[in-house]
Amino acid sequence: ALLWSNTIGYSQSLVSTEPRNRTIVLEEFTGLNCGYCPDGHRIANGIKDKYNGEPILINVHVGSFANPGAGQPDYRTAFGTELDAQAKVTGYPSATVNRHFFLQYGTTLALNRGYWEATAAEIAAMPSPVNVGLRSTFDKDTRKLTVDVEAFYTADEPFENTINVVLTESDVIGYQSDYT
Repeated sequence: ALLWSNTIGYSQSLVSTEPRNRTIVLEEFTGLNCGYCPDGHRIANGIKDKYNGEPILINVHVGSFANPGAGQPDYRTAFGTELDAQAKVTGYPSATVNRHFFLQYGTTLALNRGYWEATAAEIAAMPSPVNVGLRSTFDKDTRKLTVDVEAFYTADEPFENTINVVLTESDVIGYQSDYT
């Protein structure tokens, strides 16, 4: 006789169940022809170093300084243009920190590079109501990326939450204007 048994188990394998503070996500709006953007990159990398590599840095090439000239690569995306509009960027480089609105620093989500360190410290000190972990695998033959995301709520969350998975490239080497 063949017996079937269905067992469903739930456990957290990708994420901690212990309360943690928020992870800093700095989305920097930049462009290859932006002369002050290398200073923005220096500040962003300093924040990542200060918090032991935990902050997530995302560079979004957008705006007039991202328009490529002859022979320059084009790193612009439609998604980046939408983020730029959402943040109401008025100058480059600018950044959002966790897409959090900091009333003391202006009337938009976009922050001048002079505010990034203070706002990153503020975010890093905030408790997170949810821990998120992920694991990804890539099959180079089929070019298929599979991402498993796991969330664990450590506190009540009054807002509806959504998950955004962002794929970034690293070690892209390219020219950038630098006024310094």
